[in-house]
Order: sequence, then structure tokens, then C-alpha cells
Amino acid sequence: MASAKQKESLMNRTRVIADVQESLSVTATILNESKIGLDLEGMDLGVDGQVSLVTMALQNGNIYIFDVYSCPMIMFDGKVHEVLESERILKVMHGAFGDAGGLLSNFNVRLKNVYDTQCAFTALQLSDPRLLDNDLVPHTIGLNDLLKFYKIAPNSAKSRMQNSYRGNPHIWKTRPLTDDMLHYAAADVDALLGLFHRMTKEYALKQNRLLLDNLIYETLFNHVVPLTIRKRRQFRQNQLRRWRTDLNGSKRLFPYIEDVNPKDHLWRNDYNAHLANAKLMHNNPINRMYHKEKDSHSEEKIELIDTKTYQSFNKKFYFDIKQSKTTKFIKISEVNMDQTRNQIHISLSVVGHLRDHLNALLTAHQNTPKRRHRETHTLKSEVLIKDTRRYYLDLKDNGRARFVTMSQLLPVGGKLSSIAFPVQDLVPLLGLLEDIQAEHGSPEDEDRSLEGNYMRCKNKRFFFNVSKNEKGTFMRISEVVPPTYRASITIPQQSWHRFIETFHATSDLYESAESSTSRPDSQCDKVSDE
Repeated sequence: MASAKQKESLMNRTRVIADVQESLSVTATILNESKIGLDLEGMDLGVDGQVSLVTMALQNGNIYIFDVYSCPMIMFDGKVHEVLESERILKVMHGAFGDAGGLLSNFNVRLKNVYDTQCAFTALQLSDPRLLDNDLVPHTIGLNDLLKFYKIAPNSAKSRMQNSYRGNPHIWKTRPLTDDMLHYAAADVDALLGLFHRMTKEYALKQNRLLLDNLIYETLFNHVVPLTIRKRRQFRQNQLRRWRTDLNGSKRLFPYIEDVNPKDHLWRNDYNAHLANAKLMHNNPINRMYHKEKDSHSEEKIELIDTKTYQSFNKKFYFDIKQSKTTKFIKISEVNMDQTRNQIHISLSVVGHLRDHLNALLTAHQNTPKRRHRETHTLKSEVLIKDTRRYYLDLKDNGRARFVTMSQLLPVGGKLSSIAFPVQDLVPLLGLLEDIQAEHGSPEDEDRSLEGNYMRCKNKRFFFNVSKNEKGTFMRISEVVPPTYRASITIPQQSWHRFIETFHATSDLYESAESSTSRPDSQCDKVSDE
């Protein structure tokens, strides 16, 4: 009965905004606030996700849910963005990483003046080692667990909505919004301001404010200046290793205190940093519409057909089956506990080849006896080359467990993206790929032709692939020069021998003409440019 009354009280204080004029009236009030609780709901929140709801909790207890999915115009015409980008209003959030990425990619809105309670608890653990486990590594805490830690009533709707989200990752597209969805969104922000007041009283946090400020900045700007943030985190990891070594050799506990050089540009928390990731500027048509960029008619439309999920030990995998004008492909996303993600893309026509290579790794795992290693060893490696994409599959053993890594090397720029999973997940993932191929593949989609070959010459990459069409078999030779140049030729099968003979004849003519001079060593090879 008490929970029903609490829910009724919460919903009486909650108001849904899906109209520009109503939004203008509400934001005029919010802009006079000094601090608010803030949370976002959406589909796969991050730079590749979509924002559905923006929820704000005021100090008087009122809660406003802005439905930016049904009415995206309220973000700018309704002045919601002014609240989010205000440097005067403090936004109390929990786990702002995905929310910041979603706002940036969907609307080009950059959060400012944020207090992230998840970052605050990480800083608190490093400031008070008694909160750490024996490995002295801070763990990422969920909102409900943090509320329980401070003896604040948690969000009772969270587990129910999380189960619904697992069954339907696109639940936040559902309209009209259900009572459970509204209750969950409102309850997530209702306790944030109370939690903020509890955490700001922590003496250890007051002594380590620089660490907290840096952690929050890195959470918000990981999508804007990713290379800078990566260098900052690597620097901190080195400091933490030294701190753990000193702490293990000491008879008393002492905190980790952030030690940075303020003159180093890496440690300037510049909230006016330029937008470094061009992908964010073109990720969503709403962003282009409100920032007067070129229309999206020239862009190829990509349709999401289906999504499948797989839960591993400490990470979750999303398999998004998508279709463009010319092909179907799978986007495999690995989402870790800290909401960082890695992605690879593979054409649906190549899934058969991928399964063959994964089965080869499975056979190697079953036939290779386990041994203890102090370092990570690669037990077997496979390479898949199709068109101008390369995939590296490795079975590895680090002494504690075996795992599989799948890496995709893009032809332009040589960017390597990898996902990893325990070897015990290999069989169910093979079954999942087989199901996807059976449900969404077709005989004409499947490409069972031979895999390709690859060579590199200085800054050029050449890909050799054999394919078939209604006219017969042919070889495509693609030349790729970073960052943007790409060209290809096709040679029918009946002309392969003549092409090789002509190539050798031309080469012999050159060599005979240059026989009197020494030729430089060839700089072309087949080594990988990982």
C-alpha cells in the first residue's frame, strides 16, 4: 500500500511536455533554478543511439518529462537546450556518459555544469580506500545501489523496466507512454537532488575535488575529444598503479590524490573545446535540421530490420541487422559495464565465412590442452578478407581464461575496432549468427565465393576479390589510399591468364631496359598494417 501511495504521489508531481508552447512556459521556470536533477531515456543511448525523453526534477519536487521523440522541436523551439547548456544551472546526473553522447549526436547539444554522482562515487572510493575491494580498483555503481548506500529509497520500477528493455530494446519508441515508463523515468530523477546533498557532505570528496572535476569532464567530453581523454586516462592509470604499489607496501591507508600539471593542455577542462568527432555532426537528421546543414536527401537511408541481444558475464552484445539500398549488414556492439562500447560491421553475405573461421577457433580450443601462462598467448589466428575489409579473429589464453577477439580493420585510415568475449560464449554466439542468417539471409545474399587477398605497397593497399554475377566470374582489384581515395578494376575470368602474361611481358620490358642500372628494393609486401 505504501509503495502504491508513493507512486501516486510521484505521478501527481510529474508532467509530460510534448508541445512547444507548453515547453516554453516550463523552461522559463526551470531557467530560474540553481540546480536540477536530470536523466535521459532512449534507445541504446550514446553517439549511435536515439534520445526519447529528457526528464528534469526541480527543488520543489516537480518533475517534467520532455518528449523529444514525439516532438523534437521542443529541444530548440521549446528552449530545452538552453537548460541543458546553461553554465549557471547545476545538472545532477548519474552516469552521464551515454546521455552526453546522445544529446551531442542527436541535437548537437553539449551538457555543461554537471555533477555526476557515478563519477563522485568513483572519486570517493579512491579518496577512501576502505570502500575498495582487495584489488584496489574502483567499481562502477548503479543508481539504485548508490541510493541504498546512502539509505535513500531506490527506484522500485527499475528492475521491471530493465526486463522490458531486454525483451524490447526499442521500448522507448512506444507511444503513448505507459504508466510504468513514466513512473520509471520520474523515479530515476526524483532522488538525485537528495543524493547530491548527501554526497557533497563527504569530507573525502571535498579534499579530492580536482579528481572529481576531471572524471566528470572526461565523461562529458569522451565523445568530443576522444584522443585527449584517452591520454588523460592512461596517465591516471599509471599514477594509480604507483599508488596501489605504495598502498600495498604501507601499514596505513592513504587516499589517491590527483596529481596533474595544470600547464599541460591535456588537463585543461575546456568546456568550449571544438567538436573533434565529425561523425557526431552527421549522425542524426534532427541535428542537421536545426543547424542548417545540407539536406539529407543525398544520404543513403539505412533501415533497422531487427535487433538481437546476448548477455555475457560482464558485458552485453547487440546484433543490429540493418539494410541499405544495396546490401544487408550486421552491426555488432559490445557494451561494457561502464557503458563504453566497441563495434564492428559485417555484411550479411559474409556471415557464412565468419562462422567457418569461428568454428576453426572452436576446434582449436577443444583440441588444445590448457596450460598456465603468465602472459597472454595467441593459440590460433584467422584472417577474413572480403572486398576491402579485413577481419582478424584470435583465440587467446591469458592463464586465467580463454577468450576470442574479433577485430575489423577499415580500409581507409586503418582504424582497428575490436570486440572480445569468453570462449564459452562462442557456441551460443555461433547459434545466434546462424539464426540471423536463417531469418534475414537469402540465397542471393549469401556469398560463398572464395575469400579475398591483400597486399600493401607504401601507403597504398590492394584488395583482390573474386565474385560472380549474371555475366560470369570476375576478379576485382581495389586500390585504396587513405584518407579517401578508392578505385577498382574488374577482370573477367577468361582474361586472367592474358592479363598475367601482359603484366609479366611489360615487367620484362622494363627490367631489360633498366638492366644496366641497379633497381631499388621493392617496398611492397604483404605485412599487415595493424
